[in-house]
Amino acid sequence: METVRVVCAHDCPDMCSLLAEVEDGRVLRVRGDPEQPFTAGFACAKVNRDAELVHSPERIQTPLRRIGAKGEGKFAPVRWEEALDEITGRWKAIIAESGPLALLGYAYSA
Repeated sequence: METVRVVCAHDCPDMCSLLAEVEDGRVLRVRGDPEQPFTAGFACAKVNRDAELVHSPERIQTPLRRIGAKGEGKFAPVRWEEALDEITGRWKAIIAESGPLALLGYAYSA
């Protein structure tokens, strides 16, 4: 088994340092990194299911565009390049109109 240093992918500002235990290309367990001085090995409850979720057959692995009304649950796959171009265009328009804090509301993002 190999232990790999990773960064938490959840939507928190902390960017917690984690250790992933990997065997045969599969994540078996994710835990807090005890050498990280801020979190000192702590990992929140959101991390507990990461190993299970990353290998879920229901995990979305390609960008999707909504094709129905919001809430209908209708989506179609799109190419990565197309999705990233569309997102970039929207972000640039938001920043041009309202500034960078309209996109990411943390003072250190500007």
